[in-house]
Amino acid sequence: MSKISLKHSGGNVVSLNSPTSAPTSADVAFKLPNADGSAGQFMKTDGSGNLSFAAAGGGKVLNYDDATKSNVQTTLSTSFIDITGLSVTLTPASSASKFLIMYSVFAGASQNVYALHLQLVKVVGGTASDIHRGDADGNRGRFTAQHWSEYGDYDQFNSTIMAGQVIHAPNTTSAVTFKMQFRSNDANYYAYINRMEADNDSYNYGTMVSNITVMELAS
Repeated sequence: MSKISLKHSGGNVVSLNSPTSAPTSADVAFKLPNADGSAGQFMKTDGSGNLSFAAAGGGKVLNYDDATKSNVQTTLSTSFIDITGLSVTLTPASSASKFLIMYSVFAGASQNVYALHLQLVKVVGGTASDIHRGDADGNRGRFTAQHWSEYGDYDQFNSTIMAGQVIHAPNTTSAVTFKMQFRSNDANYYAYINRMEADNDSYNYGTMVSNITVMELAS
């Protein structure tokens, strides 16, 4: 087995060794690039022995942030309002970047079969738009998620965790805010974040936690 050795002025040697076994079919030759690549690039082959520098593949995490909400929030609003504390703002490194948004919201609703609706929203340049909801279908509502309370012997424990993950491409280099919103489906009955329908001062009636995590991914 032969090798190419490069001796440093300090005396140590760096070697490039040939394979431990013979090439399977014919001689193997590699042609080096005629210039250096950029920082962070790697060397690749075209399958014919021609080497070149290339950027790392898509999916690399370029940026990251998250937000956690541990306090309770309630509303009678039938219009979507912000879940305070559940928002993340990132500025894309490229207009081609994609974002992975992961959310987990603990929610409750008043008893007697009433609903809480959840919505994922992005804000760019002061303009808000929902980015993850069901298709239009007649008079049906369009939400990211919803929770219906139950009526029965244990309806005071009405609660659920609404969680999901979304890939979204905002196609901008301006700052993007991702946030969660919620509402009640009836102005006479409360929707809750981070608590059950009942709120007794007892071990069985806990307060919970919600969070949102956003990662910017290279295209």
